[in-house]
Amino acid sequence: MNCGACGNGGLPIGRLIRGLSAAALVVLLTACGNAPTVDKKANTGAAGLTTMDAKKMGERIRAAHGTVVVVNVWATWCPPCVAEMPEFARFHAETKRSDVTFISVCANAPDTIAAEVKPFLEKNKITFPVSVLSNADPVTIGKATGAEVSGALPLTLVYDRTGKLQKMLEESVTFDSLMALVKPLL
Repeated sequence: MNCGACGNGGLPIGRLIRGLSAAALVVLLTACGNAPTVDKKANTGAAGLTTMDAKKMGERIRAAHGTVVVVNVWATWCPPCVAEMPEFARFHAETKRSDVTFISVCANAPDTIAAEVKPFLEKNKITFPVSVLSNADPVTIGKATGAEVSGALPLTLVYDRTGKLQKMLEESVTFDSLMALVKPLL
């Protein structure tokens, strides 16, 4: 995944890229610098944060059938993702009910949960549940979610009550723009 704000020519990659296929390596090298490494070892030790793969994310979306589902994929190293966190905190607080399901998924590498993700959530007083992707490969995410994702972050997916993808945004959203998408689906 790459930060939509950086595009090509972003900051140099600051972390060692390991365990990636050649295709994924090309995507990361042309993406936003500071992109996380992908580590297949799940780290679930930080404040109840858990990892999940794209398949599990797709299962969670399908399990929420009958509700409007909003999925936000973000990362601590992505400036537009960080900027929209208060918007999602407000959205979560104002839509805590049985007809809306909010799924927050962090694209940081699992081995950064304790050092980066947990401190970020605490500093920003994020109270909604967050899972960390065990593999942030855009192709795998696209297959699991039924969306044609490019790999840009932030990524927001909005599904209607039947589970049909209604909107995919690879850009920052505001509370008002998100509510404008969700309200007609309720």
